[in-house]
Parts: sequence; C-alpha cells; structure tokens
Amino acid sequence: LSNVRIYGDVLHCDESLQNTYARHLLNGKNLTIPMRSYTSLSFSQPSGGANATLMIPRTLSRVNAIFLVGRKASLETATSKEVNRFCYPGGNAAAQLLNHKSLQAWLQIGSSRFPSAGSYEGVNMFYYKWLSALGIVNSGHHTTQTTMADYKTDSFIVCWDLETIASTSFSGSSLAGGSVSINLKGFGQNDSDAPDRWDCILFHISLISIHDGFTEVSV
Repeated sequence: LSNVRIYGDVLHCDESLQNTYARHLLNGKNLTIPMRSYTSLSFSQPSGGANATLMIPRTLSRVNAIFLVGRKASLETATSKEVNRFCYPGGNAAAQLLNHKSLQAWLQIGSSRFPSAGSYEGVNMFYYKWLSALGIVNSGHHTTQTTMADYKTDSFIVCWDLETIASTSFSGSSLAGGSVSINLKGFGQNDSDAPDRWDCILFHISLISIHDGFTEVSV
C-alpha cells in the first residue's frame, strides 16, 4: 500500500455544552444514548426439517425486527454463497409450486403471537411482510430490486416487524415475556427440501448510560 489517506469530518462541541455535560455527570446523573444493534444466531440442521421450531435464547428489551434467512450448502457455487444467497425451500418443479402455498410461519413471544391473526401463509404474504418491515410498502421514495422471482429463488427473507408503533424507531417489543420461538411449517414437501441452516438476526435497541467514571450498556 502507498499513499494511504483517511478522509473524514471533525465536529467540535461548543465548550459551554461540554461544561453542561460535565456538571450533569458530576452531580450524579447519567447520559442515556440509544444505539441500534444487531444480534445474530445460527441453527444448523434444526430438528423438524421442513417443520422446524427455532428457540431464541435472548431476553432483549427493545426488538424492532427479526430477520430469518436460510442456507443450503448443496446449492452454493463459487459466486453464490451464504452471504448473497438466501435459500428458498427446494424440490422439483411440482414441489416448488406446492411450497408457494404450503409455507407458514409465526413468532411466539410468551403468550403473544405474531401475527396475532395466526401465521404467515403463502409466499405472497411472506414477500409483503418483508417489504412492509423495510418501509417500502406505501412509500413514494423507496423501492427494491428484489422481485418476486428473486424472492422465490435466492433472496428469501422472513421478517417480523415488532415495532409497537408502525415505522417508529425505538418502539420495539420486549422478548422478556417468556419463551421465544420461531415456528416454521411446510418449508418443503419433505425435510430434504428445507434449508439445512437458518440464520436469525435480531435488530434491537441498546441503551448506553454514561456515568461519572463508568458506562453501562443494557439491551
């Protein structure tokens, strides 16, 4: 490497504001800063195959969304791997058509079920819920290049939007109300059609509390 450079911006805080922060901390108070965070979990060869239950061993207090993507090693190539291929339940052409209708999924947090009306049913609903969680549905400014054809091949993402107020940051739901599970049904006409690994990504808010002499992080 040669001629390496770093470009950036330097922001200066007004001295009076810094003094106000210092007095606030020295008086025994704290500064609380919300921070967006991600926690990931992997489930290899989950029992149940096409009808699997994934237990989430986390008690996060403010979860905005949960994303779930599948991986099938036998379908990966030199240019299509786990980082850019999110596996859709496989099988032959006839099985694929059945998969579109048989897919079901729901999230259980204690006694609460998401969606409350029952479960996601059929690939069209999965696609709509994913677009809705991204804020694309009814948006005049945002769109996606992922078509339904892409979604049903290598861009399949299951998503639950847990914001208690739609499209409002910091309004996520708590996972501390009991056991948390993701329930999958009909993800293939037999167990060999289902992904052999599921990756779960929890998008949540962490709170950083700055005190005089120490810092606390709560999730």
